[in-house]
Amino acid sequence: MDSPLITSDGFPRSDINIIEVRTARIKIIKLKNDLSAVIDELSKRIADRLQQGPTPITKQQKVSPQVPFAQIVEVIANSPANQAGIQVHDKLLAFGPINATNHNNLKSVAQIVQANVNRYLLLFSEMAHISISHLHQPQIGLAKAFSGAD
Repeated sequence: MDSPLITSDGFPRSDINIIEVRTARIKIIKLKNDLSAVIDELSKRIADRLQQGPTPITKQQKVSPQVPFAQIVEVIANSPANQAGIQVHDKLLAFGPINATNHNNLKSVAQIVQANVNRYLLLFSEMAHISISHLHQPQIGLAKAFSGAD
């Protein structure tokens, strides 16, 4: 970025393409400026958020449920579940708003999948008693097999 584009005699250097170098430098400068603006905005928002203090838990921010309601018995390769990191034998704790109290024999899971095609859903699974959150994006034509949790 700081190396000269001309020789000591004042002529353009012959070992580089001056136009490409100047274009690249301009792009880099613009990107640095954009990054600085984003960092400044983020810093302001974080400072504003911290000044507001903690927010109480609302219905939308409930703590993840700990009672599994389904166990994964199959994960199709390259499916949204596979891409989200879901594995066979994982126990499903929550799938979007669905949990052990309202899954309706897993019918609610199917309805949520159909209603949220190509949208992300937050789901919680348990593998070896460790709760993990995943983002799942249902797609048309892909299905998952479930069985009741142990």
